[in-house]
Amino acid sequence: MLVLISESNDLSTDKVVEWFIQFSDYKFGRINENDSVYINQIVLNNSETLSLQLTVNGDNKNFKVYDIDFFWYRRGNLNKKIINSSIQINNQLLKFLDWEWKICHDFIIRTLMSKKSLGDYFKSSVNKLENLQIALKCGFIIPETIITEDIQFLLTYNMRKKITKPISEAMIISDENDYLDLKTKLVNMPSNNIFPSLIQKKIEKWIELRVFVSYNEVYAMAIFSQNNFKTNIDYRNYDEEKKNRFVPFALTHDIKQKIFLFMEKAGLDTGSIDLILTPQKEYVFLEINPAGNIEMVSEPCNYYIEKRIAEQILERIA
Repeated sequence: MLVLISESNDLSTDKVVEWFIQFSDYKFGRINENDSVYINQIVLNNSETLSLQLTVNGDNKNFKVYDIDFFWYRRGNLNKKIINSSIQINNQLLKFLDWEWKICHDFIIRTLMSKKSLGDYFKSSVNKLENLQIALKCGFIIPETIITEDIQFLLTYNMRKKITKPISEAMIISDENDYLDLKTKLVNMPSNNIFPSLIQKKIEKWIELRVFVSYNEVYAMAIFSQNNFKTNIDYRNYDEEKKNRFVPFALTHDIKQKIFLFMEKAGLDTGSIDLILTPQKEYVFLEINPAGNIEMVSEPCNYYIEKRIAEQILERIA
């Protein structure tokens, strides 16, 4: 049995499941982040036999650990409604119940990951700074990067063109009147105190590269974003009237080997890597998203990555 955890609106998961069903009548169970998980039993005893059974959404979708051959972690987590929303509950008690669930949640995930697997829940949120260090050790060039809240240090630091972006992950911050755009931006020098912020040297680019990795396979796409003022700093500032070209790109053997070495040192078996290829043809590592968008690379380049993931899973189940 294949068990996967994802989000209900993740198109990539839908496509992989469609290929999986087309290729095989093998049983599978999907748990979405908004599904409600009920623990039937977790039994640990001296016979070293673990009994773990879950029910999802109360619809008799029952998962038994000994029936599971493969676990695919794509996105999201296991959701537990701690308490009926109509009942008033002390905040400290609610925090305690959250912690109680987290211990169970993480144990269940680790048990699933002890099977043959793809993806890692515990590495789904990465540390960009640590990954830059790893990339450097793997032979990649990285952007010169500083973290500071010291305005004087920033003013005197010898870095001509600077960009800033979140140290962690961009998220939506808005209210009914306004919102914060957390995409990559050129730095306008502040005049007052700032929160510890990531500042990088702006890398001139020939093209951007999005590289999707699944086990020992890589799929690269070139993004021609440099000549459009809207997308030059961050291609996610999409220009719907003059769209960027997305085309397949052949990586050199040397860069592929650096990517595989990075994935090994980072403890990842899948993810989307962002690179810049400079006018001098130097590859610059920016970051990796372990649960990055698959169809963004797959569809424009006709790679059929979702088909290949289904095949990879079935190859490992066999």
